[in-house]
Amino acid sequence: AGSIKTTVDGVIDNTISSAKAVTRIFDPSTSITLISQAGGLGSSKSYTFSEVPAGNLVSVNIGDSGSKMYLASNQAGDNQAIYEYDLSTPYNVTTASYSGNSFPDPVSGDIRGFDFKSDGTTWIRCSDQTGNKKFYQFDCGTAWDISSSGSSVGDYDYSGTQTGGKTCIWGDSGTQVNSVADNATIYTYNTTAYDVSTCSNAGQTFDCSTFDNAPRALMWNSDGTKIYYLGSQYDAIYTITCSS
Repeated sequence: AGSIKTTVDGVIDNTISSAKAVTRIFDPSTSITLISQAGGLGSSKSYTFSEVPAGNLVSVNIGDSGSKMYLASNQAGDNQAIYEYDLSTPYNVTTASYSGNSFPDPVSGDIRGFDFKSDGTTWIRCSDQTGNKKFYQFDCGTAWDISSSGSSVGDYDYSGTQTGGKTCIWGDSGTQVNSVADNATIYTYNTTAYDVSTCSNAGQTFDCSTFDNAPRALMWNSDGTKIYYLGSQYDAIYTITCSS
């Protein structure tokens, strides 16, 4: 393990003992903003209530080769759901329009982050409700159509391993699930490919609290060499380079 330095706001200098490199790459604005696939800052759009039939947005996901966007709402009442949007220009959030498709939460009122399989046929999401700290899996009857999801096809209780969960994502072709807990630690679970009910603790963790202790989201790059971490302590996205 080596000594790694990361600069936050160009002022705070943290030293992290780890074999993984941590680099701050982008400060998001107050609107929904994505990093373009070309590697630069993409377009942004602020959504009004009339454009988002939800409140208290907690997660965003892009799918179907960039032609779909999904927003998760954790609003009390009837708006605990995931909403689907069409992007007329792939990966450009300013071209989003509500498709009319949504998926009301059938299992708990505390939706957190979620993630699709690359073909859009199945997805997982994290619940952080007291007494119901689980990863849930759903299948789409029609790929990428969130409204075609049915009852949960599997779940895993993570409460014995981590305290609270902000999100869960597929990793390593579905043979892993990664989750970030309230304490800003990333946990790894081994699975049979794309079957969340077979999760088992892999005993692999990475502590992000030394550079940002307010976790919000995770995302892998395409080859699994980097994981992106969104933290709200400094309102920044970090890239974590995996050594193996």
